[in-house]
Amino acid sequence: MARLGDSTVAETTLGRYAEVFDELRLVVRAEDEALAELAAPHATIIKTEQAHLGMGHSLAAGFEKLPWQWAFVGLLDMPFVKVATLKRLKQQAALTQYPIIRPQLQASEDVAVATSTPHGHPIGFHSVLFNAVAETKGDAGARDLLKSHRDRIENVQVSDAGVIKDIDHPSDLTRI
Repeated sequence: MARLGDSTVAETTLGRYAEVFDELRLVVRAEDEALAELAAPHATIIKTEQAHLGMGHSLAAGFEKLPWQWAFVGLLDMPFVKVATLKRLKQQAALTQYPIIRPQLQASEDVAVATSTPHGHPIGFHSVLFNAVAETKGDAGARDLLKSHRDRIENVQVSDAGVIKDIDHPSDLTRI
């Protein structure tokens, strides 16, 4: 809900995804009324009582009865992912033989990779893995699923640092 320019972090993130994807789902805690109201014009809101138990429970709620061929898991606190990057990932999903795709940040003159794991979000899952994603629990989210399917992941090289930049604290907004 923090301000980011003329909007909020959430609105900025949702707006970018809405430019590329036909349908969005946003999983929120049942008590997050303000966030649900803010996001409603952009996404189908899924409220869950289980969100406090960890990211895996939120993922499970979001993947319940999902009718799509591909689903991309993005994080609401990552408003700097470029629309061009989202389009590239969506296009690659239509071409790949892998059931998981994710952006991998490449170092360049403009982008110094300051993390040991330059993989970012959004991560795309093909429908063959929807049931597995829907069974995730706890704080690990889909990490265990990604580890167990590491040979079935296509890393899409991008120069967009927005795939790894998130807003965890208000001070992150001033730093960025």
